[in-house]
Amino acid sequence: MNLTYNEFLEQLFSIKRFGKTPNLLVMEEILKKLDNPHEKLKFIHIAGTNGKGSVCNYIASALMEKGCRTGLFTSPFIHRFNERFKINGKDIDDSKLAELGSRVMEIAREIPYEVKQFDIITAIAILWFYEGKCDYVVLEAGMGGRNDSTNIITPVLSVITTIDLDHTKILGDTGEKIAFEKAGIIKENIPLVYYPTEYEQILKDECLLKKSPFGTIENPGIIKCDLSGTEFMYKGSRFYIKMYGAHQVFNACLAIEALRQLGVEEAFIATGIGKMQFEGRFEKLSDKPLVFIDGGHNPQGAKTIVETVKQYKLENPCFVVSVYKEKDAEGFMKNILGNGEIIVTSFDDSMCHDRFELAHTFNLPTHELSEIVENIKNSGDDKTYIFCGSLYQISKIKSFFDKT
Repeated sequence: MNLTYNEFLEQLFSIKRFGKTPNLLVMEEILKKLDNPHEKLKFIHIAGTNGKGSVCNYIASALMEKGCRTGLFTSPFIHRFNERFKINGKDIDDSKLAELGSRVMEIAREIPYEVKQFDIITAIAILWFYEGKCDYVVLEAGMGGRNDSTNIITPVLSVITTIDLDHTKILGDTGEKIAFEKAGIIKENIPLVYYPTEYEQILKDECLLKKSPFGTIENPGIIKCDLSGTEFMYKGSRFYIKMYGAHQVFNACLAIEALRQLGVEEAFIATGIGKMQFEGRFEKLSDKPLVFIDGGHNPQGAKTIVETVKQYKLENPCFVVSVYKEKDAEGFMKNILGNGEIIVTSFDDSMCHDRFELAHTFNLPTHELSEIVENIKNSGDDKTYIFCGSLYQISKIKSFFDKT
């Protein structure tokens, strides 16, 4: 079976996202038929609620700086599906994705289990990184960790970022339940580096059970923090990042700890994290008026956006909010309220919470997205606009500001 690129994507997106068959059972069967490529790669496995993508990219950037051939698997994509699979910063090309997709799809049809979208995507990633002879693979968990498709691997290092309420219908409705799921990526005798959390005892207990060394980060010392970037000290070394927000300094520190655990030299770490740029994470789209976009989409993400606005003393903030329908829209809104003007909108009515219902619930104005953008471009006012509420909106918003 040789599918074209478009045929592969059409078939992939026709497959259910969720099902009853355990993901690891499915992955074991698929990868066995591919001669177990996951057993021949060095993985850094990263789970958590917020900050996974940033930490993944910091680590990958420093590994590339050291000269390692580095695979990077993240989600979701911003502009094209291919972005989820990178080797040394380059996306998989259409023909290769179609070729590997055809192989994995054919195997998926042969096994006696229900295969989900993410099973297929993860298997393609692992196969491509193996064929691409990667020295290291930075692998972001999809959802949770314990039963996630990516948890078929045994990494050389596990990393857990912040833990907060998200995907509660699947992972559980308390922080403790979600922490337990994230802790599932911890493997026997494999070190863990984690972000400080109120649930860290759950992580420590899992490490003790599996005889896995563990460590967390210390508080960094901020030297300079403005819209040109951030300089900070961490454990005696000076670092610079282009990314905005105190949370990005902590994400960088987590990556630094992970890279030190891997034995990467300080010079490569500093240069690598200093080069890293990541779309849609408090990214500036315009100087006049000042416009940012942030993919924060859960209650903790909303808090972080507000903290960043305050940290940079951004004047007259106006939050333009469109929330993906599977997320906690009310929790997100409650953490934005009282911190500036808010306009509710929708980047896609089929994907978003009903904007009229959300606006009515919180007594807020709502307008069409295109109308809002046009008003911003013609306003000439002194407001700071922050588009937020979903990673899925980034490509569309950026296209309005010619940043695609």
